[in-house]
Amino acid sequence: MYTEAQFRQQFTNVVKYFYRSQNAWVGKWEVSWLDNDNMEAYIGYAWRLYEATSRNRFKLTVLGSTEIRKDKYYVRNFGVTGATGIQDKETRAILHQAKRDLREQYRREGPRSEVENPRYSGPTKANSILSEKGWTPLLNDALIIGAITGSQGFVLGLTESEASSWEKIKAAGNGDPKETWRQFFHHNQQMIYDPKFGIPRVFARELMGLATFGYRPEFTMHQLGFYPTPGTPADPTFKAYVEALNSKEFHHKTNRQQIVEAVSEFLFGDAGAIVRK
Repeated sequence: MYTEAQFRQQFTNVVKYFYRSQNAWVGKWEVSWLDNDNMEAYIGYAWRLYEATSRNRFKLTVLGSTEIRKDKYYVRNFGVTGATGIQDKETRAILHQAKRDLREQYRREGPRSEVENPRYSGPTKANSILSEKGWTPLLNDALIIGAITGSQGFVLGLTESEASSWEKIKAAGNGDPKETWRQFFHHNQQMIYDPKFGIPRVFARELMGLATFGYRPEFTMHQLGFYPTPGTPADPTFKAYVEALNSKEFHHKTNRQQIVEAVSEFLFGDAGAIVRK
């Protein structure tokens, strides 16, 4: 695991240039990362998230749509990061209620029971779902790198509509997990590339990071997970991450097929497995 100094040293001018040039919209914020002092602050936020994620008590990070961080089931069971503040008011409301429920249960049943002391537990102590105030791609990459540093697993969390699609495809399939997931992604490419805005989804960015750092997919009829292989680097770098994204022209709006093919190759060992003809 990196120290804070080692973490900050990764952000050379080249790496900073990549984040600034490929995510120009952050440069238009009032607190623009085109300003060097502001950029150092954003790197500091990334460090806090990296450090929190690397010690996630569940050793598991949940990937998927932004909807999952507003889902009561996911938030209460897997927790959120919140290293720089909770991103959405819906998430904050779920967390506040969960904390109240835990305090009440502990008052009734603890400390002689198996109920955890709310001072030391709860959804903000688990760190499995990304929810960060002032989200940027840099924070997202810090989540992935922090989890990989901790040799953690990843799982895909499905939204309600995605879960419905999965159940229909599973019911019509032959019971083979890998083939069922292939059909699922073939029918749900919007999870990888946003057709409305013509940009790759964050989930695609995350998968390309996992591919870069030696993770492998694991298919079951209940979930899609990602786990380290023996060759997974102990200290993945931001430089390697952004170079991998750049090699696939990740931020080019006309590059939909190359990104879908890269994800398909990682998941199924076949660049054309989920590409629509």
